[in-house]
Amino acid sequence: MEVVYYFSRSGRSEFVANELSKRRNAQVFKIDDHRDWSGFKGMFWGGYHATFRIGIPIDYRKPHDDEEIILVFPVWASALPPAVRTFCKEVSKARITAVVTSSGSLLKERKGFKKVVDLVKVDAEIVDF
Repeated sequence: MEVVYYFSRSGRSEFVANELSKRRNAQVFKIDDHRDWSGFKGMFWGGYHATFRIGIPIDYRKPHDDEEIILVFPVWASALPPAVRTFCKEVSKARITAVVTSSGSLLKERKGFKKVVDLVKVDAEIVDF
């Protein structure tokens, strides 16, 4: 059974996750770090955490052992956002198909995922994989 998890700062990854869940008939779950990453200050500190690979506490529904995970998230400073880093430490990357939403930069940390799908500059149309 497939499930979709997402982390989103701007709403783009949330949109993609919801579209994928509809197309794949899968439940969708939010990864919540309870932080406000908005504005310049949020972008600066988010980039700092991502660059130095700092994880943070998160809340999410724990996946069941038989679930295949599609994880939708943005790229921050060519790295995993802090909440996603924590999720990937707690859940085996080998179970995760990463769907990376980006305005241009690509994720450098690609090892260990089951598969990585890059969606660059995607707004209204979702590429089905």
